[in-house]
Amino acid sequence: MSTLDPNQDHSITLEDAKEMTKKYRYSPTFNGRFGGFFGREALLSMLEQSDCAGIRYYYGINDKNEPVLVLCGATEDNQDIYDGELAEMAVPCPSYCDADSPLKND
Repeated sequence: MSTLDPNQDHSITLEDAKEMTKKYRYSPTFNGRFGGFFGREALLSMLEQSDCAGIRYYYGINDKNEPVLVLCGATEDNQDIYDGELAEMAVPCPSYCDADSPLKND
């Protein structure tokens, strides 16, 4: 079984981030939703679970037939922590967005 590195560098530049989000906005799959917000407590609750090395996401569809991310903790030995804290229910963008963000504007 593969292992996950909890200290892996996931950093990207602002220019890369802008290009990725722009490609999404101009793709045929764009549905008007730019993203969402997960609060600090939800994320910390997952990260503070025993053996949690990071957060994994899964794509899903909610009861309004909208795409969502489902979050769960994951261990270094690549196991989901699905019997603990889970999250979705992101605060959607729009309506709750940074109007001036370069990540949602050209």
